Amino acid sequence: MRRHPPSPICDDAEFSEDGRLRYWLSRRVAEHGPVGLMLGLNPSTAGAISSDHTVRKWNGFAKRWGWRGYWVGNLFAHIETHSAKLKGMSYAAAGGEHNDEVLTHLFGGVSQIVLCWGNNVPTALRRRTTEVVTLLGAVNPLATVRCFGLSASGQPIHPLRLSYET
Repeated sequence: MRRHPPSPICDDAEFSEDGRLRYWLSRRVAEHGPVGLMLGLNPSTAGAISSDHTVRKWNGFAKRWGWRGYWVGNLFAHIETHSAKLKGMSYAAAGGEHNDEVLTHLFGGVSQIVLCWGNNVPTALRRRTTEVVTLLGAVNPLATVRCFGLSASGQPIHPLRLSYET
């Protein structure tokens, strides 16, 4: 398994051998500019070549921000199109055994990070948000960290239904 995305940035992704986990995804959207990081809840259907609705939305934001490309990491590595299904999973099964190692590498390789995991973090798994934000701060305290806004419950908004003027 490749626990670190290739450099320079390209369209790629890394999955577990059984295909149930995606540890990272990368997209190149321009020839020049910085590489950023989108930090979501869990992977959906996007792969090395295929994109889902969220990745297409991130592509639009990345282009507008002048990024050359971006990496995607997630609080949980388990692939699930309906994040509510994470509720029934154990912390270990949802997280993925190599996810912290991958996130550590991703956090250390960028200067701009966008938190965008949305409002669907299951209650039993919410400690993961604090753990990951703490890891981010320890690995890259100088990174610019932002989000699209906060939900009523204080979670970083998922960008899928947002305007590019957000």
